[in-house]
Amino acid sequence: MSLITKQVKELQEEANLCIIDGNRIMADMLRKAADEIEELSAKLQAAQMERSSAHYHNGWIPVDERLPEKTGFYLATIDGELVGSEMPFVGLAEFWDGKWFDDEDDYKAILAWMPLPEPLKIER
Repeated sequence: MSLITKQVKELQEEANLCIIDGNRIMADMLRKAADEIEELSAKLQAAQMERSSAHYHNGWIPVDERLPEKTGFYLATIDGELVGSEMPFVGLAEFWDGKWFDDEDDYKAILAWMPLPEPLKIER
């Protein structure tokens, strides 16, 4: 049982005791708190799952999962065998008009991509 689940159960038990003691207002407040904790816990769990899936490939997004939404330059994992190298490597690729810039003739060298990081901001 998780700490959150245990806390919710304790609040619900306290609410039941308040009803026995005739304090319905306190019971309602405790139940509302328990419900809010459960709701926030579910949202947190969903956010953590979303975050972990985004980092599943160390931030790389396989092209068979999705392509970039915007035109621009991206870091790309490039299939080395398709471009004369023995191993995959990282390079800069341009995504333009819904396809990778060198996407003629069914070009499939881009295996995965990720947005470029923000440049370092140096105060002068």
